[in-house]
Amino acid sequence: RSAELTNDDALRCARLIRAGEAAWFAGHLTRARGLIDDAEAIAAGPDTLTQISALRGHIALRSGSLRDAHDLLVDAAARTDAAEADATVGLLADAVTACFYMCDTAAGLALADRIEVLLPACRTGSARTRGQLAIGVARVIAGGDGMRWLRIAVETLNNEPSVLDDPRRPDWSIVGALFLRETAAGRDLMQRVVQDRRKRTAIGALPNLLFHTARDDATTDNWQSALASYTESVALARETSQSTDLAASLAGLAWLQARMGRFAECRVNAAEARQLARRHHITFAHLWAQFALGDSALAEGNAGEAIVHYQGMESLLTDNRFRDVDLAPGPELAEAHMRHGDAAAAHEVAVGYLGRAQEKSQPWALARAHRAMALTAGEPGECEAHFSEALRLHELNPDRFEAARTRLAFGSSLRRIKKRVAARPHLRAALEDFERLGARPWADAAADELEATGERARRGGTEYSALLTSQELRIAQMLGRGATTKEAAAALFLSPKTVEYHLRNVYHKLAISSRSELKAVVQDRADG
Repeated sequence: RSAELTNDDALRCARLIRAGEAAWFAGHLTRARGLIDDAEAIAAGPDTLTQISALRGHIALRSGSLRDAHDLLVDAAARTDAAEADATVGLLADAVTACFYMCDTAAGLALADRIEVLLPACRTGSARTRGQLAIGVARVIAGGDGMRWLRIAVETLNNEPSVLDDPRRPDWSIVGALFLRETAAGRDLMQRVVQDRRKRTAIGALPNLLFHTARDDATTDNWQSALASYTESVALARETSQSTDLAASLAGLAWLQARMGRFAECRVNAAEARQLARRHHITFAHLWAQFALGDSALAEGNAGEAIVHYQGMESLLTDNRFRDVDLAPGPELAEAHMRHGDAAAAHEVAVGYLGRAQEKSQPWALARAHRAMALTAGEPGECEAHFSEALRLHELNPDRFEAARTRLAFGSSLRRIKKRVAARPHLRAALEDFERLGARPWADAAADELEATGERARRGGTEYSALLTSQELRIAQMLGRGATTKEAAAALFLSPKTVEYHLRNVYHKLAISSRSELKAVVQDRADG
C-alpha cells in the first residue's frame, strides 16, 4: 500500500521489492511474483536489478527450477559490489544449496572455491559461518575434504548459536550437524535451534525447517517426530507452492514409510516426489525416492526388484559425480545381492563402499560399511570382527535403526553357525529397537530369527503413530510435549476448537483420557 502511494520511482521500487519479499516469506507465492514484476518494470540501476535477481533466485530455490535458481543467484553475486563480500558469500551459499538439491557437484565445487577466496574479506560472523558451511557441503557431496569446514562452522554455532539467527533461512543453523551424523557434534545445538526457530520461522521458510528436522529425527530414534514433521512439511509446502521442499519431504517420508512397512503409502509418495523432481531438476529427491523404493522391495522380500532400484541409484550418483557415501545404497545393495544368491557381487559392492567410507572417515558410513563386509565375509572370524567394529562405530552416532540392522545381521549369522546362545542378545536388542521405532517388517524378521534360536519372541504393541491420521499425529506430538491447545492451534494454523476435536479422536484411538496419559505415550517413545 505504501508503494502504491509513492510517486518517486526509486523509492516505490524499493518498497515493492520489500513487499514482494514479505509476501514470499508469508507463503504467498503468486502475490510475491506479481510484486517483483511490478518492481522490475520501474527498476533503474544495477543495484536494484541485483536485488530483484537475488529475490527471484531465492524464490526459485524453493518454488521453481533449481537450475534457474542457481543461475539467478550466481548472476546476482557477480553483480554485487566488490566491497560487499558478505552479501556475495550469502548469495553464493544459497547457490550451493541449489547445487546440492540438483546433485550438481561440479558447479558446487566452483562456488566453494569462490567462497573460500572471499571469506577473509567477510566482516560478519554470519557470512563467514554460512560460507564455511557452504564450502563443506559442496566439497563433501563431491567426495572432497569438506568435513573440516563443517566442524569449524558447527563449533562456532555451538559457542554462538545466534550467529545464523535468520528466521527466513533456518536450515543453515542445523545443516552442519546433519552432515556430521555424530552422537555429540552439534546435537545439543540442533535441539536448541529447532525449539527456538519453530516459534519464529517465517511460514515461507517453515517447510524447509520441518524437512531438515524430520531428516534428522529419521536418523535417530525419533521416528514418530520425523513422521509428524515430514507430514507437516508436505502440507505446508503444498499450501505455499514450494516444490523443492515438497519433493524432498515426500521422498523422505516415503523412505521412512518403507522402513515402517507402509509400502502402499511409500510408493504413492515416492512416485509424486519423482514426478516433481523431474519437473524442477531436484535430483536429490529423485535419488531418495528411489532409495525408498529399494528399501520397500527389500523389506517385502523382493531382492531382485531392490537390486534394480539400488543399481539405478548408483548409476545416477555416478553420472552426477555425487560422491557423498552417505547417500549411496552400498550396504543395502550388498544385502540384496546376498539374498539373491550372488555372493561375489555382494562382496564387490561391500569392498567398494568400505573404501569410500574410509575416505570420508565418519562413523555412520563406516559402521554400515563394516556390516556389509561382515555379511559378505567368507570366514566366521572375519565376519565377527567386522560386526564387532560396526557395533563399536554405531555407538558414535545416534541412528538406532542402523545399529539394530547390524545386530539383526550379527545375530542371524551366529544362529546359522549354531551359536544360538550368543545370537540371542543381539536379536533381542534388535527386536526391541525395531518395535520401538515402528519398523514392523524388521521387527518381524528379528522375531523370526530369535524364535529360530529356540527363544520365544516377546512382541510389543502397535506403534501409536499407526493408529492416528497425520493431523492427529501432529497434534498428539505437540500436546504430548507440553504445548497448550492455543499454541498447537497457532503452530498448525488451526482453530483451538479444531485441535480439541482432533484431540478427542486421539484419546479414543489410544484408549486414554487425559493430557498426562498422552504425555506418557509420546514420551515413552521419545525417551526409549
